Amino acid sequence: MTFGFWLVWLPTRKRPSDMLKLASLCVLAASVLPSIAQAQLANPDREWTVRAGGALLYAPAFVGSDDYQLQALPYLSIEYRDIAEISYQRGLRWNVLRTENFVAGPIARYDFGRQQDGDNLLRIAGDKSRALRGLGDIDGSIELGGFARFRSGVFVATAELRQAVNGHEGLVGDAGIAYDSEIDLFGLRAFLTVGPELRFTNARYAQEFFGVTPLQSFRSGLPTYRADGGVLTYGGELTLIVPLHEQVFAALVTSYDHLAGSAGDSPLVRLRGSEDQASVGFFLAYQFD
Repeated sequence: MTFGFWLVWLPTRKRPSDMLKLASLCVLAASVLPSIAQAQLANPDREWTVRAGGALLYAPAFVGSDDYQLQALPYLSIEYRDIAEISYQRGLRWNVLRTENFVAGPIARYDFGRQQDGDNLLRIAGDKSRALRGLGDIDGSIELGGFARFRSGVFVATAELRQAVNGHEGLVGDAGIAYDSEIDLFGLRAFLTVGPELRFTNARYAQEFFGVTPLQSFRSGLPTYRADGGVLTYGGELTLIVPLHEQVFAALVTSYDHLAGSAGDSPLVRLRGSEDQASVGFFLAYQFD
């Protein structure tokens, strides 16, 4: 089993193939898939852990969109002990520094960019967005950086910082703190994670996704706009995971983010989208022996 193609299929400025659209949607699914399952349901004595499943996700067509789509999406994750992990959600990680309450190391992620056609292969309901017409495609990007995770009791703090080496070539950071604990849900064992989170970027990233150049303005009808770096979004996420069997778990994920600063002031968002971004997803996954 290999994930090599996730680092090989790079979007171009031509119309993307169906395979590329499928790949990008898998990444979107993982962006809201509960990572806590990988910690709570992990078996420390297992050498390899493989999880596969699917999801229904109701979310904006793109970051900043006011068009919502329902999508049916796959999920896959592979872990090697507590040393390394590769998944759609969290990319490729290597836990170099490991203590009882702290983990840190390098990370590699792939951002599949954005396509201006506003449609996707796995959309099962909702209209395709026309808001990106004239803005062109944004190429895919390999993002390299580092991550850290610290636990104190039932609270977990996380942080990531990644620099794209191609594509948008911007700097992206994520930070959050969450209440993370096992709970009793009407007599069922469950895991709840809830807390605030934010994303920050540099000016290059913000301009690529939310700026409007003179040429894009001519083609799209939007006014020219220069986006700056800073806090991109802030909000919160709630994840509820219920093990249904020793090898099967279900999860409900809801999130809300507000586009802040330069991104929120972008004409793409003000005139064709929304600063408020919400999503809800239901996931079902199986852990192989």
